[in-house]
Amino acid sequence: MVNILVIEDDANMQMIIRWIIKDFSVANDMAICPEFITNGKKAWQNLRERPFDLILLDLSLPLMNGFEILQRIRPGVYTPIIVLSSSSENSDVAKAYLLGANAYIHKSGAKKLKVSLKASLSYFLEHSLLPCPLY
Repeated sequence: MVNILVIEDDANMQMIIRWIIKDFSVANDMAICPEFITNGKKAWQNLRERPFDLILLDLSLPLMNGFEILQRIRPGVYTPIIVLSSSSENSDVAKAYLLGANAYIHKSGAKKLKVSLKASLSYFLEHSLLPCPLY
């Protein structure tokens, strides 16, 4: 079972992400359990309580923004983080990567989001769930 934390406050975007994850899960015969959180403070609490295999993170969140979550997560936590943001500002993209994001996807439309998110899910889930080799 793959556990994904989705930190997104917009209900419509949650629905789109849920659909993309379900479609990816079926196409790849992979059991994925997404957990949706709508504010940064609750997300931070969940991240401290249990590990996740992947984090999808919006930057514009109530109570604690995505940049602050990235800043708090990264020291010592190596879970892949994909930022999903409506901002395409170079400064936001650079800041997200500097704070430890592994990928940055601009939420510019459902079709583009679907293609980008599926590619990122494929890459990060294949690489992060591989067993460590024994040497």
